[in-house]
Amino acid sequence: MKFKTGIMSFALVAFALSLAVAAPIDDIGALSVQGTKVVGANGQPAQLRGMSFFWNISENSGPYWNADVVNWLAEDWHANLVRAAMAVEDWWGEDPTLSNGAFKGFLYEPEWNRAMVETIVDAAIEKGIYVIIDWHSHYTNDNSNGKQDSAVIFFSYMAQKYGQYPNVIYEIYNEPKDVSWENDIKPYAEKIIPVIRQYDPDNLIVVGTPMWSGRPDEAAAKPLENVTNVAYTFHFYASDNDHLNNFLPAAKSALQTIPLFVTECGLTQSSGDGEINYTMVNTFWDWIDQEKISWAAWSIVNKNETSAALYASASTSGNWTENDLRESGKWLRSKLRGQNPEWTPITGEGPKSSSSSSKQGESSNSQVVSSSSTQPVSSSSQETGPQSSSSTPVSSSSQETNPQSSSNTPADSDNPGAPDNSSTPDASTAIAEFHNATGFLFAANTISVSLKGRSKVELLDLQGRTVSTLWNGNASGNVILSVQAKPGIYLVRIQGEGFHETHKVAVK
Repeated sequence: MKFKTGIMSFALVAFALSLAVAAPIDDIGALSVQGTKVVGANGQPAQLRGMSFFWNISENSGPYWNADVVNWLAEDWHANLVRAAMAVEDWWGEDPTLSNGAFKGFLYEPEWNRAMVETIVDAAIEKGIYVIIDWHSHYTNDNSNGKQDSAVIFFSYMAQKYGQYPNVIYEIYNEPKDVSWENDIKPYAEKIIPVIRQYDPDNLIVVGTPMWSGRPDEAAAKPLENVTNVAYTFHFYASDNDHLNNFLPAAKSALQTIPLFVTECGLTQSSGDGEINYTMVNTFWDWIDQEKISWAAWSIVNKNETSAALYASASTSGNWTENDLRESGKWLRSKLRGQNPEWTPITGEGPKSSSSSSKQGESSNSQVVSSSSTQPVSSSSQETGPQSSSSTPVSSSSQETNPQSSSNTPADSDNPGAPDNSSTPDASTAIAEFHNATGFLFAANTISVSLKGRSKVELLDLQGRTVSTLWNGNASGNVILSVQAKPGIYLVRIQGEGFHETHKVAVK
């Protein structure tokens, strides 16, 4: 039986195929704040993961600010979040085409900058992923040069235009420098938040914190009052000792009382350059994964620095090969593909409230579809992330492979849709084959995962909550994950020797 990456081919027995999987905005829905967590429409923690664009005024970044790149990040990298980092007070050059040099920020060319942001926001909404509108400033704590007045104009416009879309997140102050939370940042937030709320009553707003958004504990000591759906920024560069020793403890302390959102982070030192310390990287990412904190990594740019995701060879329309990706780009792409389910088409029927995703039900004739979030770069090798040297486009829609057969494979392998009455345990079973010799068996109340080699299997909800975790300690064997016939969309994450993949399974 063959499958194409993206949507799997099935043997169907006694029930119909149902395309219940959807784009991230359908899976997660509108974001809100409950206590110290950012949650989805079902009230469970929502951990978004994606990429930040580099400054839009850079000739190494601006040409990537287009819908093709947004689509590529969603489809191939499995990013469910992008960040549009719009320059404010910076003046880097005089070339609005960005073909022979850089340009200048919003204070000097508001319409040009605003149009670039709109391009990214429109593309993200169309794709069904989330997008951060980032006022990428270090100095808006005062109103010199009309910075705060300009912020009022900018966010008023954006809230009026995009306030009805739950995809949109407002980042009102990227990285305040060494200024006071109580005297500088907080009064600015109290000025901008009502401007947004005049037109958008509920989309998430993220507020910057002192020391380049590395000291959210100062905001936690005197948080904003009488605000709705507001989180606080935490930025880190994981290979920086100061960030590990000072910023991370501050963030852990802050999280006891306020919700955090990592709108920018990197693998490198805080300069954006230097060697990557993967032990420190894992320390940061293990923590944000444990706490279900959303993150956008720095950055989509072909600049000659370690934090850049791309080499200069990378096309400005996506379709990047492994050879187009720098070390950070390879690691981040592998991380996103390992944790985020693959992008699937938007339906516009996503969850609207916590009640919409908590309905109970049981049926022995469940409708099931599955899709894999990690696909081989070629038909003969498993994708291994940064170590891969393939020059084939790492696309999620262009590969086809023949997985190894198992005893559950339908006899009519040339017709994957044909019933296999000879090997079904009961009348409510569908079988799907995946690479790495793994397979799923769907029955009334269980998902049986056939594994090759020592493996860990987790069943999670779409917000990353673990429903069940099982280990296969033998060279071969089976594990059983109980779904209890509850309708919904689940993630099955498999980690083993030489592979790490996530599959999205929908049961209706």
